[in-house]
Amino acid sequence: MSKDPSATIASRPPPTNAAAGDPPGIDATSLEVDWLSPSADLFDFAQSVTDPPPGFSFIEDIYLPDFGDSFAPRHALHERSPDLDGQGSPLEAAQSPPQSLPQSLVTNVDEEYSLLLHATPILDPVENGPICASLRALFDSMATSSPMVRYAMAAFAAIQFYTTGKQVDYQQYYDKAANELSARFHKSGGSLAVNSSELRYVLTTIFFLTYVNFLTGRLDLAYLNLAKAHKALQTSGRGALGSLEQRIISWIRWSDARAALTGGEGLLVNDTSGIYPSSPSPPPDSGPHEVIYDMLCQPGIAFFQEVQTITGRIAKIAHGHRSRGSVEDETEVMAIAAGILKDLSSLYDTRPALMDHAVSGNINSDTLAEPLASIIIRSYRTYLANFYVCYIHLHRVAHRHLDRSKAVDTALCKIKEIVHLMVNSNESIPVNMLWPLFLWGSEEDDYDECQWLLETIRSLQHVASNANMTADVLQEIQRRQREAGARVDIRSVCLELFNVNFAIL
Repeated sequence: MSKDPSATIASRPPPTNAAAGDPPGIDATSLEVDWLSPSADLFDFAQSVTDPPPGFSFIEDIYLPDFGDSFAPRHALHERSPDLDGQGSPLEAAQSPPQSLPQSLVTNVDEEYSLLLHATPILDPVENGPICASLRALFDSMATSSPMVRYAMAAFAAIQFYTTGKQVDYQQYYDKAANELSARFHKSGGSLAVNSSELRYVLTTIFFLTYVNFLTGRLDLAYLNLAKAHKALQTSGRGALGSLEQRIISWIRWSDARAALTGGEGLLVNDTSGIYPSSPSPPPDSGPHEVIYDMLCQPGIAFFQEVQTITGRIAKIAHGHRSRGSVEDETEVMAIAAGILKDLSSLYDTRPALMDHAVSGNINSDTLAEPLASIIIRSYRTYLANFYVCYIHLHRVAHRHLDRSKAVDTALCKIKEIVHLMVNSNESIPVNMLWPLFLWGSEEDDYDECQWLLETIRSLQHVASNANMTADVLQEIQRRQREAGARVDIRSVCLELFNVNFAIL
């Protein structure tokens, strides 16, 4: 294996000086129970369509996820984006009047939560292939055993129903789940305790509530829910973590990494206590197909989990997480960035042996039967693209005033290569490629490639709550950077367009 992932790619034309940062952090260490239930001023998902709050710039699909499938259809591209230099800018679109959706009343979401059992797209990198069936069975079993989990899943399903034109109040289910969750926690001598036998239900509830928080723009509640999960795990200890708990932790850590990018503390991805296994054990009752899949994919999943940890470390040195600007600050940030670059190189050197073969597509029916071969290829391509995007993310956070490094040029070329391999192989692009697509687009120089990226991102709208929103931000970033000849601050563009920051899901 090559020691340096940047050794083989020629340099690209560098951009000029830049500034980019993450949003200000919200204290996620406060664990008062009342904060975990939506307060009276909770963003009203349904009402916002017809009566948006003052000052809120709304576009029709801002918080309207469509989870009708777990991934985008092959070659399903949105209509070509308006010319980046034309009049149809995302800023104008964001400030246009909202459009009402035809709706019908749904009153039994809690009885129809199974709508989402096949459609939790952010789990795609770690819960796909043969284990999808066991995931559906797991959700069904946990919802049957725990009203708290059932309510949390129903809240998610309510948002999903909304995109079909049905009027659903997700908040009633969210409130029930949050209240049940609060009852599981009690303060005793200043400590927080959770019954170890209920840990799996607590963690699953937090996962779905956090998912709802992301979809409804309540990042403050997402941070607090994730802090609650961290505290519960620290209190319960390693002994309470069976294979199922480890599996659920991997879901929450991915959510925590997304939250860290928006200003969250990243308590789970930055935890160094060793309580979180990077490679969850397979369920003891797994069938032969699941066992084989697990043997092949677990090294990649462990690699992907390490990438999430590095993502959290990068987020912590962004402007929203720490002081920046002084000589001392920038010297310290440079030192931390150098350490992260070293760890990225080490992680690449220890990448799974199967990764290179899978990413290049050198796994066919002679090696593995379909559809397992395609699933393995798609998964490893997703893992590696998310690895390479760390170089771009780190550069925009720590080296924003410098031209692109050789490592960043390599990352851009590798992500481009992976995405085009996916498309040319008729692979569906998973929603977890949004982050690599977005940051690649923020550094792309070629106009036609920028247009293609915007269309590809928009094609994920029916599986990602904010794909169109993400594309609008990227389109505006590209336009401004081309006009200014310099990078622009991503967070500032988000706030100007939508008055909110959001997690790219």
